[in-house]
Amino acid sequence: MIHSMNLEKNVMLIGSVQRSLMPRLMQASSLYVNTSLADGMSPSMLEACASGLPIVSFDVRGAGDIVDDGVNGFLVPVKNWKMLAARIAYLIQNADMLRNMSRMAREKAQEKFDINKRIDIIMSIYKLPD
Repeated sequence: MIHSMNLEKNVMLIGSVQRSLMPRLMQASSLYVNTSLADGMSPSMLEACASGLPIVSFDVRGAGDIVDDGVNGFLVPVKNWKMLAARIAYLIQNADMLRNMSRMAREKAQEKFDINKRIDIIMSIYKLPD
């Protein structure tokens, strides 16, 4: 399908990737697309957010914890493939929106998913009263 639509320059299916190469792949990407029908808060979505990638995802459980629709990506009704494709195309065609969502994705990752902040929150939950 990629070949028949002349998308070889824009779409690559690379299969399994060594963990150490993921940051470079994320940096080489313009956006992240999650087509899972069940996993909306995968580690790779968190990595994409931390890498400053806008995310286009089906609105499955957990996706809304990462994606603020219209702010740092788009949430699409499950199995609405046409809307998923339209949101991807919209971001590709609107560089300003892509840049703004990229910035917002990185800010969201720093604010909500920073490991040190998460550890502090967890530690405060389990801290014994004085």
